[in-house]
Amino acid sequence: MPRAFHHTCLTFAAQGAILIAAVAAVAAARGEDYDDAEIRRLPPVVEQTPSEELPPPGQPFLGDAPGADPAATIAPYSPLDFSPESYSYIPGDEENSADATYRSKHPVGVQRTWVEWGRGFYLPGQYPAGGTLFGSTNLTLPHFLVYGDLRTVLASNQSNDIDTNVWATKLQLETDWKITATERFHALFTPLNRLNDVTRLQHQTGQGTEFFDVFNANPTTAFFEGDVGAIFGGMRGIDSPFELPITVGLIPLFFQNGVWMNDAIAGAAVNIPARNSPLLDWPNYEVTFFCGFDQVTSDAFWGDNQAADVFGTATFIEAYGGYIETGYAFLNDDTTRDHSYHNLTAAFTKRYFGRVSNSVRGIVNFGQDGVSPQTADGLLLLMENSLITRDEQHLVPYLNLFAGYGSPQSVARGAAAGGVLSNTGISFEIDNITNYPTLDATGHNACGGALGLELLGPEFYYQFIVETAYVHVYGNPADRLAVGDQASISGRFQIALSKSVILRTDLIYGALKNAPDILGGRVEIRHKF
Repeated sequence: MPRAFHHTCLTFAAQGAILIAAVAAVAAARGEDYDDAEIRRLPPVVEQTPSEELPPPGQPFLGDAPGADPAATIAPYSPLDFSPESYSYIPGDEENSADATYRSKHPVGVQRTWVEWGRGFYLPGQYPAGGTLFGSTNLTLPHFLVYGDLRTVLASNQSNDIDTNVWATKLQLETDWKITATERFHALFTPLNRLNDVTRLQHQTGQGTEFFDVFNANPTTAFFEGDVGAIFGGMRGIDSPFELPITVGLIPLFFQNGVWMNDAIAGAAVNIPARNSPLLDWPNYEVTFFCGFDQVTSDAFWGDNQAADVFGTATFIEAYGGYIETGYAFLNDDTTRDHSYHNLTAAFTKRYFGRVSNSVRGIVNFGQDGVSPQTADGLLLLMENSLITRDEQHLVPYLNLFAGYGSPQSVARGAAAGGVLSNTGISFEIDNITNYPTLDATGHNACGGALGLELLGPEFYYQFIVETAYVHVYGNPADRLAVGDQASISGRFQIALSKSVILRTDLIYGALKNAPDILGGRVEIRHKF
């Protein structure tokens, strides 16, 4: 096993010790303010005698009533409280300014989830009293939700001198079982596709027309998440003494807008949230530690998502008038290829002169010295710029640039994530459903960027983007995907047809040196539920 891996294990052991010490210190600090007899608890439950009547179902508590004005009384729980049926409002005289605030108010139609069992999702009225299965301070009020979207797309694409006409459909089902305010089980299912293989009717040059029936019962993500502090407090019947969110399972990790990592890995993560450092002048920061032992998808391991383990940490800092993101990950090769390596990142986002919003990101890979071929080695620099116009929410000119040296990799990227340059421009962004063509999005031995203009309609009900992009290649051709320079012009228009239906169209033309040009057009209807 590589010596670097042992060093990394020691590093993480030290970080783990620091984390445990930090948690103990937080708990100890809270414990210094109260002894066991003085810890804040819920009102004690009143002993019941045979002569006493049990409280009616839905009463918020069984014990002593909270302090209140003698003239006030506690209203019994009713699911109709605050609902439209519980009251009516008749607007007053238009000249009466006291009624002006309410005169134009009206119910706003919303899209409900497909399945809504139990408590429900943002329903009118107060919630009934929760159960005490996990303690009097970690109340249960379970509900089960199923939501997601259905996408159907017609596309005509030309890539590698192959014409493809396709009608594809993709269904995403998010299942969410909430148990308490902080604990839940969540899973994402995509039954009509397996990675980029989607249920579709396809006509392709030389192959005729075929129907591909793709069924996939396996979850894309499936995990438990909760807060150790809330669980611990519920077990002891006290308020949560500290915050320590955790998650375990097939967990989605999304760092730096998906640039550094965008994948669902089999592992665990723990977060230290909402801290500050007067010494470093950091008003707010948080740290996440994560590890994965399966389903780690990376081109550094030839797309084999069982070939590597990952151990890493990501830090988010609000300071110095901007937003700082840093991260470190070690990827350990479980095969005999010995392609283990280190992955470092840093980013800084800030507005300058009130006119330019700027993000600078860097990814560095190292540790594969002496290994051939090197699959994760080099540096990738990204710069994202948008001009702050007078109508900054609806008119957004942007210029995004990149420069890659060697074959730098993200920590992990799922099949739906596309290349590391997906955020650079729509000319690099895959659609995950029709094999829509794009420019080379790897950033390997290449530089370039995208210049575009984004228009957003009133209340953001439509979006229009027009963009031109360019990729210039250099270095060893064996270390990159693009065989020559590339240029493109592309556009996108999408509009909300209703509260739940979106129409989207895309178009791209790319001129590729030493390779066939690309051309793509697509029309998509997305129904969200």
